[in-house]
Amino acid sequence: MIRVNVVDSMPIYVKGLEVSLAPSDIAVLPHRAERGDTSRADVFLVNPDAVDGGPLSEFVAGLANDAPVLLLSHGASELARDYYVQLGACGLVRRCADAPTVVSAVRSVAAGGEFWDSSVAAPNDETAEVSESLSPRELQVLLHIARGLTHGQIATRLRVSGNTVNTYVKRIRSKLRLGNKAELTRFAMQLPRTGPGES
Repeated sequence: MIRVNVVDSMPIYVKGLEVSLAPSDIAVLPHRAERGDTSRADVFLVNPDAVDGGPLSEFVAGLANDAPVLLLSHGASELARDYYVQLGACGLVRRCADAPTVVSAVRSVAAGGEFWDSSVAAPNDETAEVSESLSPRELQVLLHIARGLTHGQIATRLRVSGNTVNTYVKRIRSKLRLGNKAELTRFAMQLPRTGPGES
């Protein structure tokens, strides 16, 4: 029996997983950190949108100390695989994936392997060389932009002023010779590594 602790804000989705995965000998447990029951999990299935109260990287890192983390994606992945690996995840599966796909993902991660949805961007060597010119903080800002965060939201997450974020964005655009957010996001999607991750 594989025990999957699900972090998701929709109880009906968790219940649906419970029903559809039960025949495959996978027990679905809703995540309740206040009960201190995280150690009962063999795998954590985490919807990033359901994580609040701190950076996703810290949340995932905390869970990964107890069991492998498999992230849920709402659609096509926004970033390269190494971004998610940097967060501490062992894989990513679409939230709308069918039961056999989720079973395969859970079993693979529970066995110490990885599972990556086919939409996860592959590394790009040329992009890697250019991204090395960015400071760790600039890389963090770039990744937040690629996830769709506003400058204000980035400032809140990084605990800096909006002006500081604007300065980082100007430096990033200058170093990468890119203009708008769409171009920055396309660049970030091809990143093979992320540096220090979020903070």
